[in-house]
Amino acid sequence: MPGVSALSLPLLLWCGLAASIASEWIAGVGATLLRRSERSRSAPRLMSRPRGSTLVALLTGTFLFAPLYGWIFEWAGRADLTAGAALGAAHGLAVTAWSIWASRRAEPRVRPALRDVIVHRAGRTAIRVLYGATLGLLYVVPAP
Repeated sequence: MPGVSALSLPLLLWCGLAASIASEWIAGVGATLLRRSERSRSAPRLMSRPRGSTLVALLTGTFLFAPLYGWIFEWAGRADLTAGAALGAAHGLAVTAWSIWASRRAEPRVRPALRDVIVHRAGRTAIRVLYGATLGLLYVVPAP
């Protein structure tokens, strides 16, 4: 089973950083636009982004998800826009399903409304799709 080669690791980390910056920038623009709407003011505190979360997103996007996505790209033998977007969508949907399950297990007094969880996770899933597509577009699977 193929893995991330030593020669492609710097490229992979660089592409992961670029994809993280792009997707977090889009997320920031989207959050700014949504903040202007009346609906987002009523979102539960649980759904707000904590201070420092952008730095965590950049670090995990560079050092955790980029090698994982890269390994999957190399296993599949291709890295392109559609493969990256599909991988990002699968990642986002898996996390969404887990979030819905976890929110239903919370105590009733702190449990957010299911609709709020789905809306919040839909936005994060879109960011995962953008991240995967950008990473797939930038990363090149080395020839065997």
